Amino acid sequence: MFSHGFNIAVAFAVVFTAVFVIPRFTSIFHDMLGSEPLPALTDLVLRLQPLWILLAGVFILLALYLAWRHRFNPPPTFASIVLFFLSAAQSGLILFALFLPLAGTIIRERPALP
Repeated sequence: MFSHGFNIAVAFAVVFTAVFVIPRFTSIFHDMLGSEPLPALTDLVLRLQPLWILLAGVFILLALYLAWRHRFNPPPTFASIVLFFLSAAQSGLILFALFLPLAGTIIRERPALP
């Protein structure tokens, strides 16, 4: 039963990332960078926000289906592992892309070494 709950929690975390985190970073980039161009990966993630929300919704539906279908039996290991890694990969890609411009800004503004 732990696997079902874990998959559902990870899927909801992906929804939270897509719905609440991406718009916040959009406004942060606008305020911080102005008209400076964003890295290509970051721009792609920001433009594809509806796709991330759709994929996260599919992951939630799959996690709920697996939990319902196998409510009295252990979940199918392969399906649970694949669902977990797909959810984690989506969330990781989004977060990596969102923090990429911030790392570039920090490196550029670092003081010179003596």
